[in-house]
Amino acid sequence: MTAPRSWGFLLLRHAGLLLSLALAGASPALSAAEIWMFSSPSCGTCQQFEREVGDRYARTNDGKRIPLHRIGLHTPRPPQLAIIAEVRGTPTFVLLDADKEIGRITGYSGDELFWMRFAALVADLPLSLQ
Repeated sequence: MTAPRSWGFLLLRHAGLLLSLALAGASPALSAAEIWMFSSPSCGTCQQFEREVGDRYARTNDGKRIPLHRIGLHTPRPPQLAIIAEVRGTPTFVLLDADKEIGRITGYSGDELFWMRFAALVADLPLSLQ
């Protein structure tokens, strides 16, 4: 399956963000954010994610705003990832904003559930005034 494209789903998916913008009375924008996928070469669900979402993620609107980076579960972490608490299983997706972990998705159970859980994480990103 591909990422949902219906207007109704998109509005529902971003309802929290739209409500926050309306209540703020300004035109805030999301701050720079990125998502890190911890994976393993032997992880079947990681491979399923790559087939169903991974190749298309960068072409989505979310993918253009929030880049997806991949790192091995047992790979030494670069210094900017020191803020991420222990990751125990794969795949684990960790959403970061600047120097803060916003949240994570542990596991993968198909593209529709991934996009719903991802939307919930994005709704937790802080808003900053321009």
